[in-house]
Amino acid sequence: MEMKNKDGATDIHYKYIDLPDGFPLSFITHTQNINNKHGLHFHNGLEIGLCLEGTGTFFVENRLMNFKQNDVSLIFKNQPHIARSVTNSYWYFLTVDMDRMFNGWPIFDMPFYQRVFSRGGFPNNIIDGKQHPGISQVVREIFTQLTEKPTDYQNM
Repeated sequence: MEMKNKDGATDIHYKYIDLPDGFPLSFITHTQNINNKHGLHFHNGLEIGLCLEGTGTFFVENRLMNFKQNDVSLIFKNQPHIARSVTNSYWYFLTVDMDRMFNGWPIFDMPFYQRVFSRGGFPNNIIDGKQHPGISQVVREIFTQLTEKPTDYQNM
């Protein structure tokens, strides 16, 4: 499913996400239309997504991974990817600069962080919401905080 431009070269675009200094995180809701023709792209931070509705396939680097409602996507900084929906799909996405967001937090200096949030340490970019409901629920709670913005939501 490699995207080619008119010259036959792989077409990959850099999609810059504004990640402000004080809170280096961006949050959007997104409708993935079945007619989406956008090509591969990559970002300047870790992208975490939650599929609210719909089905389809993520193409990440050279791998295809199916997604469905309640699945979580983890797309690493500078990792080429694109989603294609079989049905219109609805998503929450956040992009975060992990180094700036958690700079100096001891828990994020641990080898677990390095293993999970490094490109080579995570074999699959889609976490199945049925097999891992706890992960899906935690990510949903993060998005609830970002949507409702209760007092002190940034600390949550």
